[in-house]
Amino acid sequence: MKKSRLGGLLIGSAAVLAVMGLAFGEAFCRACPWNASMYGSGSHGLFTRMVLWNGVGLVLGYGAFRLGWRRWLLAAPFIMVGWIGLMAYAATQPLINGRWGWVSLGRIGVNVFDLLPFVLALVGAWVAKKMRLSTLSATLMVGFVVLYAPCVNILANPNRLAYVKAVLTQEAVPDDPHALACSYLQKQSAEAIRASKWFGRAEITLNDIPEGPTTTMPAVASALFGKWYLALLGLVLGAMAAGFALTVAMQKDESLKAFTVIFGLGTVGCAVMSYLGVLGIVPILHLCVPLASFGGFTALLVWVGLGVLFSQPGETTAETSQP
Repeated sequence: MKKSRLGGLLIGSAAVLAVMGLAFGEAFCRACPWNASMYGSGSHGLFTRMVLWNGVGLVLGYGAFRLGWRRWLLAAPFIMVGWIGLMAYAATQPLINGRWGWVSLGRIGVNVFDLLPFVLALVGAWVAKKMRLSTLSATLMVGFVVLYAPCVNILANPNRLAYVKAVLTQEAVPDDPHALACSYLQKQSAEAIRASKWFGRAEITLNDIPEGPTTTMPAVASALFGKWYLALLGLVLGAMAAGFALTVAMQKDESLKAFTVIFGLGTVGCAVMSYLGVLGIVPILHLCVPLASFGGFTALLVWVGLGVLFSQPGETTAETSQP
């Protein structure tokens, strides 16, 4: 498979997700104008911001492509240091919706954790290059760094551990504010999906579902459009996952393989966990479906990441090196 076809599959999947996100954003603004107005600039501000973030993301993605893989690889450690500095600064800022990690850039709020898939993919690629590690070794190293803190946090907190067990075993949720809030969010999402028709809007009050544009977007979209939207979303995510997997299989450079694997897991993995969370299969982790959910900075980083991914010359694939 030629590199151009792989690029078409990945970029095409991202474009479909973006279109689905814009359609959802406009429909949500019409169905829940009061809820949508919370995102600023009037009742249609949410949709307008989604358009702008995708537009800026496409421009920066093309710039990332033109910059070249070698320059990105050289910049990886500096980008990591910059991210650590942002995280330290975010720790001094007030919480937003009970969560930390937010940095205000004028009137725009950015969560530093949205940067993680892109930053860690670059760092993983740099480590694979400098230490001459295989893709698997670099990915496992990055995975350990990412998962260590949250796993320790869950295991050391009896209430959060009990919530995870409750979701997986259908037991009673512990009497903890965070666990109860997550349980309520999940139940409302699952009920919205059950009440959805295959085509057309469900007869439920969408304002009763918290975090509609973000965490519970798949459930709210199912209630707005029908279950076909949920099925299509799953198919597009599957196509994007296949695109990342095929890209990895066709690459020879271990550093670029590491970037593709880590960035793909971070992008598609978050989307799948969000998708399964609203279905009640896994715990709600307050993750979003990149491009399809409202999350402008996340959408921008997906386009930039794809630009970096295809910034390598054609000899990175086995087939393009042949006449």
